[in-house]
Amino acid sequence: MTKRKWGKNYTPIENVARGLPNDKTGDCLEIADQLLKDRILLSHKKGKCVSLNVKLKKVIMEFLENFYE
Repeated sequence: MTKRKWGKNYTPIENVARGLPNDKTGDCLEIADQLLKDRILLSHKKGKCVSLNVKLKKVIMEFLENFYE
């Protein structure tokens, strides 16, 4: 979210787990798969890239605000 990867502004899927310890990468990618199924993340470039679903921006922002409190 901080990189503003909404809608047509996307990032490679491997960047989703960037910065996490190597032993957490698999868990993060599994969570990303679930977020894709829930349409919170949108797939681009035949599944090689993802972005946040702009239609769910309010829900995502509320979740993050509550998460960081």
